Amino acid sequence: MVFEIARLLKTNGDTPVLLHFGSGYIKEFAKLNDIESHTIPNRQYYKKSYLLPLFALRTKKFIRKLNLDCLHSHLFGPIIAFAPLAWLIRLPHVGTLHDVYMIEDAPRRILLIKFAAILKTQLVAVSKPMRAFYQRAANFSEDKIAYIPNATPKNKQLQQRASIRKQLQLKDTDTAVFTVGRLVSLKRFDILINAMAYIKENSAIKTFIVGAGPEKMVLQQLINKLNIPDRVMLLGERNDVYELLAAADIFTLTSETEGMSKSILEALASNLPVIATDVGGNQDLVHHDDNGYLINDHSPETLSLYIEKLAQDKTLRLEMGKNSQLLLEQEYNPELFLLRHLNIYKKVTNKK
Repeated sequence: MVFEIARLLKTNGDTPVLLHFGSGYIKEFAKLNDIESHTIPNRQYYKKSYLLPLFALRTKKFIRKLNLDCLHSHLFGPIIAFAPLAWLIRLPHVGTLHDVYMIEDAPRRILLIKFAAILKTQLVAVSKPMRAFYQRAANFSEDKIAYIPNATPKNKQLQQRASIRKQLQLKDTDTAVFTVGRLVSLKRFDILINAMAYIKENSAIKTFIVGAGPEKMVLQQLINKLNIPDRVMLLGERNDVYELLAAADIFTLTSETEGMSKSILEALASNLPVIATDVGGNQDLVHHDDNGYLINDHSPETLSLYIEKLAQDKTLRLEMGKNSQLLLEQEYNPELFLLRHLNIYKKVTNKK
């Protein structure tokens, strides 16, 4: 989302500047897109909460020299680190929160969020449930935390569907179920794998899990244990997600927690029905019985029933896919995403 904001700002004629702690990934993106970037100094003071005042004092000169109109931090850590620094040099500061689990894991951290707000940081939540969570947890009024959902462009690779399905050895009669994400325990890909074990062995449903991470071996062992390696495939980390989604019929996401899922947004952009767990911002993106289904119980059996329902009804899949596309166009398109950010920047800088 940081990259998407930077791209859109540059296209709009603004001058984005990317700040990082030596990330090669960010450096490469900045170079490819001709965007200014800088490595933030004094990282040794950034890692511990009690050293953050020293980080602010040592780093304020560096930030001031950049002559920024606004500083925009993303995620809990950077927001807490840069709120006092921005306050010290009277630089307008926006802080976007992308999750709630940092507070759920350690509730006292909400005090740091409240402190950032006291220091005039304009907080932003990426989903309506997340905004409501922080309003309750911090006793915030509505003006203390704004709502700017994530966005993604339409999938321009849909015309490649036939060729990509051929590469994946999918038949015309096969129903392809896709999911995308980092292979970590919070994403609960085991639910999808176990769901496939409930589905009849002779069904024409094939599942593809796209992503890399520490749970890869555990998930492969589960696939082998359930004896379904011909029906569930781990594709690893890929840089062609939109192409892969063009080959899909159904998208699933079974996470335990979400802010606003980029993966689901990409599924909407690919005209897909979505089956997701009812956590975080998923209810913003998946409207039950309209463009997919929300699961409340994290049950593999429930998931399998919804997969089979969609697999057996192509007309329903296409109808829900059109509803996904419409929802993206109305609420989560890049143009609206840019406008919402420009409005928040204008608000904190008092510029028209």
